[in-house]
Amino acid sequence: MAEPKRQRTIATLGLVATIAATVLVLVLRASGTDTNDDTQSPPSTASAEESAEVSTAPAVDGDPDGSPTEAVPAPCIEIEAPASDLAAVVSNAPEGACFELAVGTYDFFSVKPKNGMSFTGVDRDQVIVDGSGHETAFFGEAADVTISTMTLRNFDDPAGTFPQPQAPIRGSTMLWPPADGTGLASGWYIENIVAHGNVASGVVVGHGFTVVDSEFYDNGVNGISGGNFNGALIARNTIYGNGADAASGQGANGGGIKLAHNLGDQPVMITDNVVYDNNMTGIWCDLQCNNVTISNNTVSDQPDHGILYEISSDGLIENNTIVNSGSDTRWGKDWSGGCITVAESERVVVTGNTLRHCDGAIVLQQTPRPQSHETWLAERYADGSVTTDRLANITVTGNEIVDSNGFGISEAPGSDGQVDYDSIVFESNTITQGIGFPHDTLFWSKGVSTPAS
Repeated sequence: MAEPKRQRTIATLGLVATIAATVLVLVLRASGTDTNDDTQSPPSTASAEESAEVSTAPAVDGDPDGSPTEAVPAPCIEIEAPASDLAAVVSNAPEGACFELAVGTYDFFSVKPKNGMSFTGVDRDQVIVDGSGHETAFFGEAADVTISTMTLRNFDDPAGTFPQPQAPIRGSTMLWPPADGTGLASGWYIENIVAHGNVASGVVVGHGFTVVDSEFYDNGVNGISGGNFNGALIARNTIYGNGADAASGQGANGGGIKLAHNLGDQPVMITDNVVYDNNMTGIWCDLQCNNVTISNNTVSDQPDHGILYEISSDGLIENNTIVNSGSDTRWGKDWSGGCITVAESERVVVTGNTLRHCDGAIVLQQTPRPQSHETWLAERYADGSVTTDRLANITVTGNEIVDSNGFGISEAPGSDGQVDYDSIVFESNTITQGIGFPHDTLFWSKGVSTPAS
């Protein structure tokens, strides 16, 4: 039977009144006006999922008289620790939802954000996500996600034999995404986080990731890593003490930052970071890590290379300061590594850097690639995903080298004919030697030395 007209009118008026009251509360909250009164409900103690249901009410687009008003953004969903159900909450929330994490220790894991979502803690050191027994906190292939102001620690599930892609923030759905970059997230903004004590890395980047103003330490393989991605900005981070497990048979090369295979359409910027005391290499770009600028970083106390640019192209290594590094680069044996090493790469400029107390200074390294045991690399050469295998078009100019051993080109046996000597330039570098650093020589082709200039 049809509803009487009077009942429909009453129901409509009631709905309008409810909507108008909701708008008034949102406007008062946005203006900072205190809306508390004796008729309000007490503070909610609902679970994270119940909070999400309350906080995602639809916004109203206009005043009751029909005049347009500026849209009021939906309030963030407030999350309380431990939020074990956060993955389900996020799954049920709309794209663009924002989540604010209160002070506490959380145990959520495997959260898969949707496009435009944000996750922000109220205090970096007091919002702690403890991942014991789990592999990741946030992962997937969504776009434009923000993660900030929290500590992510102890994600200790290695996720397989080779743990390089493991991290509390992983910009991919698959643990090992394909070489063409499909399945990666894009445009994530990661700011003001701490990542430490994780089995492999603190962050594994996807396409166009920004990682800024954060701290990465005591992760098993790298502070920051990534592969088969397209563009990134890594800036103003402090990265130290990473890579201990990489040297103990984990099957991964470690250090502060290690990136591989930038797809090349978008640049990679690694700038203004402080990197020190990591096992192995400080900043490492490898395997078609093309279109990369490494600038204005301070790198110190690295036992291996301070900066290594390997099997890559189109790089700029500029205005970095590197101190007390390179003791394990085999400099004393075959001049094969330095505080800055460019290996089997093309179209690279090394300029304006300051090197102090480096066992080897700036070294261009050529070994035959792939080597006999590098079957995986041979496959990449065969399928065309890696193309660079020689030193060519390298310029080393305007660098200041203080109390460091010599620099130049190092060729390994079997690499005859791979170096394009005519396209390599060393010029206008300043070398100041002190007691204990007598090797003011330029090594050129298998250790043949000439006076440095």
